[in-house]
Amino acid sequence: MADFREQRAAVKFCFLLGKSGTETLEMLKTAYKDDAMGKTQVFEWFSRFKNGEMSIDDKPRSGRPSTARTHENVEKIREIIKEDRRRTIEEIVELSGVIWSSAARFVAVETNCTVKSEVLCLGRRTFLKNVPCNWTGGYKWSTALVLSITLGGFGADRFYLGHWQEGIGKLFSFGGLGVWTLIDVILISLHYLGPADGSLYI
Repeated sequence: MADFREQRAAVKFCFLLGKSGTETLEMLKTAYKDDAMGKTQVFEWFSRFKNGEMSIDDKPRSGRPSTARTHENVEKIREIIKEDRRRTIEEIVELSGVIWSSAARFVAVETNCTVKSEVLCLGRRTFLKNVPCNWTGGYKWSTALVLSITLGGFGADRFYLGHWQEGIGKLFSFGGLGVWTLIDVILISLHYLGPADGSLYI
């Protein structure tokens, strides 16, 4: 295991200069390359310095480490997140003074999404914050637009997107004698008209 005492001194120096944890990490990577301390270590040392522990010596370890999940820390982090829900974990660490791994545990929220077999899932299934789930049913925007331009008078675009009631209306009125077809071309090209199931185009 590498001795990081010299790097901890550099982290303390950057802390005293008012640098952020992220800036300090980048400087360490520039100076020490592959031998630089990890992100978690840098932010844990920043947290110690913020809490007034200015020694760069490792604490003696015995038994299982503390999780730092005290009632006070929980309330502090909740208030920070309430102020701005888009804060990064690094910002929460800097504002609260808790170690990086503890802050990550407070922020991480696992979502329980069951993906249907006909749905193509784009992206991750575990999110760090509450984010809208962008899903697609496999409908292509270009296909919908081509169908609207070429066969829109017969309702092919509406049938393709799952709007079968409107598709029947267009079929029997020949696209509203062209007016409804023109409106649908505009709506599809501007993404105002999408799949009936509420999914996104791919």
